[in-house]
Amino acid sequence: MGLVLISGATYALLSSRHGTAKSASGASPSGADSGAESAPNLTASLPGGSPSGTPPATGAWPAALPDLTTVTDAVELVNLGNELLARGQVTNAIASYRRALELNPEDEEIQFSLGYAYTRLGQHDEAIRHYTESLRIFPDYAEAHHNLANALVRQKRHAEALQHFNASLKLQPENPSTLNDLGLCLAVQGQPAESIPYFTNAIRLQTNFFEARYNLANALLAAGQPREAIIEFQEVLRVQPEFRPAQQGLARARAKLNAAPERP
Repeated sequence: MGLVLISGATYALLSSRHGTAKSASGASPSGADSGAESAPNLTASLPGGSPSGTPPATGAWPAALPDLTTVTDAVELVNLGNELLARGQVTNAIASYRRALELNPEDEEIQFSLGYAYTRLGQHDEAIRHYTESLRIFPDYAEAHHNLANALVRQKRHAEALQHFNASLKLQPENPSTLNDLGLCLAVQGQPAESIPYFTNAIRLQTNFFEARYNLANALLAAGQPREAIIEFQEVLRVQPEFRPAQQGLARARAKLNAAPERP
């Protein structure tokens, strides 16, 4: 059975966390601190690698979108888009962001927000386009590099993804989520040994990083280190005893260890 790994995250909407530069619109969507693909109040993603956030509020809000062509305040449009996105109304959020972009086409935050919204819809070509535009405007946008890399991974464009993971790490060298996702990118290309240091460093920075520890266990097993893999699978199961992929991984690691000749 191949590696079953977990992506750390995708950054949601941010409040100019990428340095001191303010966005052209002045908008300040809120985002996760770290370890988060960066929409409002996102948490780290769970198995499958898709972004996860606070559950959408129940009930329709607003009852109907205003005529966006009459709105001339980009901040108002971005804030509306953020609220719609948080409530799961992704298509309406995109409409609001697109109108904001008409007013401020050189705003890296709006481009970023559109990239994230299209990621939520699984439209990775559009997500890549907007993340790329965000980076054209502000090349040192670490979270945009990270999200773009994750979108490229989903299209199996791993070499390009690694370039953007590394660019993100150069700007934020101790971001555990980026370390985890770079490790994941290497592991899915059949380089588990090369991925191990990245998972290890992610855990060093965030000891309760469940996804990174599970990924480390799988990478160790694939790299021919079942004894070490058993220790990590056991730690994963200490936190989530019913997590079946870890149960299965532990069984495989024990079987592999038992089948191996004893060390002298």
